[in-house]
Amino acid sequence: MYRPLLLGLITILLSVSASAQQPLDARSLPSPSKQFSRTISDPTGIVPGPGGVGLTWDFRNLRLGAQQIQSYLSLQELPPAVRDSFPSAQVGIRIDTTLSLYATVGKYFRLIGVVTPNTQLTVTTDPYDTRPTEIVYSGRLIDAHKALIRVGGGSGPTINRFGQTAVEYDGFGTLILPKATYSNVARITTTGTTMDTLVVGAVTTVVRRATRRTTYQVFNSDTSLLEIEESTTSTSRNGQQVGQPVTQRSVIYYGWESTTGVDEDGSKYLVVSPNPSNGSVVNINGFDGEVASIGVFDITGSRIDGASWSRYGSGLRISLPNLGTGSYVVTLERGDGSVRVMPITVLR
Repeated sequence: MYRPLLLGLITILLSVSASAQQPLDARSLPSPSKQFSRTISDPTGIVPGPGGVGLTWDFRNLRLGAQQIQSYLSLQELPPAVRDSFPSAQVGIRIDTTLSLYATVGKYFRLIGVVTPNTQLTVTTDPYDTRPTEIVYSGRLIDAHKALIRVGGGSGPTINRFGQTAVEYDGFGTLILPKATYSNVARITTTGTTMDTLVVGAVTTVVRRATRRTTYQVFNSDTSLLEIEESTTSTSRNGQQVGQPVTQRSVIYYGWESTTGVDEDGSKYLVVSPNPSNGSVVNINGFDGEVASIGVFDITGSRIDGASWSRYGSGLRISLPNLGTGSYVVTLERGDGSVRVMPITVLR
C-alpha cells in the first residue's frame, strides 16, 4: 500500500528539484556596454558532457590559445551606416570584424542582422529567435528563419538563407575552468541547420551547415563562460556534391592569461577582404607596420601549410592554398610581439 505513495513522493521531489533551477531571464541576455577577452582553445577531445541538475563540468585542463575580443555595443556606439540599416537594434556583439545586431521582440531575443567588411545579412521573414527572454530548466524552443546575405555591400551576388534552430536549457551545476570555478551555471544546447543558396548564371551552389553549440553561463550574468561548437558543412553545385563534408570544432572560454595581447593602435582598424573569400587570396587592409609572422589556421587550431604573404601599399596580400569551404583564422604577429586574430570564411 505504501508503494504508490512512495512513487508519488519521488515524482513530486523530482518535479520540485527541476522547477527549483534558476530560470535564464533578461539578466542573462547581452547588455551594453562592455568588452572582455576570451581564449580560443584546442578542441581536441573536448566534449560538452551530460546534462542534468547538480553536475560539475570540469574543464580545468583547457589549453591556452589565441585571444579573442568580444564587445557588447549600444545603438549609439554602432557606425552610422549600421544604425541606418538596423534602427531597431538594441545591442551589437562585435567579435573581431563581425558585428551581429540583436533586439528583444516580444518574448524573444532576436538576431536581426550581421555585418562584416564584405557582407551584410538581413533577416527577412520569420523571426530568427536565438532564445526566449526567459527560459526555465528543461525548456525548449524550436524556430525557423529566412535571411538574405548581400555580398560586397550590395554590389555583389545575393545569397538566400533558410535555417532551423532548437534551443534547450538542459543543465545546471558547477563549471571549472583553468583559472576559476563558477557555481549556479546554466547550460544551453543549441542545434541547428542552415542552407545558403547562391545562383550565378546557370550555376546554383548550395552550402548546408549543421551546428551543435553548447554554452555555459551563470544564470544571472550576460557573459558566456564557455562555448563548445561542432559544425559539419557540405557543398553541392547544380545538385552534385563538391568534395567531402567538412567537420569543424571549436572551444572558446572566458578570460585571457597570456602576455601577448591584441594590438591597441592601428591594427584595431584592420579590414579583411574579401570575406567570404574564394580560398585563394585574402587582403588585410590598413596595416603598414612590421610583420613578424602570419599564420592561417582551421577552426581546430591546426596550422594550414602553403600560405604566403606580400605587401601592397598599406596592406598585406595573403595567398591561400585553395582552402575548402569553411571557417578559418588568420593571425598577424607584429614585430613588437602583439597579435591580431582575424576570422575568415571561405565559400567555394
